[in-house]
Amino acid sequence: MRPMSLVSSALPTDRPTDRPLDRRAIRRAQTEAALRSSALDLAEERGFDGFTVDEVAQRAGVSPRTFFNYFATKEAAVLSDPRPVLEAMNAALLENLEAPLVDAVHAAVKAFLAVSTARPRDMRRELALVESQPTLRIALLSHYCAYERRLGRGIAERMSTSVEEDPLPLVLAAAAVAVARIVLMRWSWTGDEAPDDDAVDETLARMGALLAT
Repeated sequence: MRPMSLVSSALPTDRPTDRPLDRRAIRRAQTEAALRSSALDLAEERGFDGFTVDEVAQRAGVSPRTFFNYFATKEAAVLSDPRPVLEAMNAALLENLEAPLVDAVHAAVKAFLAVSTARPRDMRRELALVESQPTLRIALLSHYCAYERRLGRGIAERMSTSVEEDPLPLVLAAAAVAVARIVLMRWSWTGDEAPDDDAVDETLARMGALLAT
């Protein structure tokens, strides 16, 4: 849990101006969760092409206009938002600036997995749908490309180069993201609460050893 700042801890929690903001944030989170749950339900029941945005909104108890306040497309409602993963991977790299590059990449992969599995049931449902729906696989590919680019740029900075000058940072990033994707997929087939960190370490170590032969 992130420690409370001195400024925020000094503020009284029962100020009238705080409560409306808190309530709005809670309502937004509840609405977003309801829309995503409704989209996942309908995708499981009818297939991804078997329902409309209007039906998602109706099931969630909101208007179609409200849907588009939260999601730009139907795909975005079914797939997890990539931004928290991008932010977590970037933070892991920054927190490991003094560590060896391989350890920083390990940390970024583990951050990817921790965020992705924060809601285990929804992630398992999402991955099962992706396996059976080509449209969702294409949409998810754009997420993984974004992960590779963000991680690649972070690796390039550590190597004092750029992704434009040297292909190696993106190659390393693509390999690391592939490990995260496979570990996540294999986890979804189990009943485990979260992926095994040892599986990440072992997979990356075996890949490195194989490349060194």
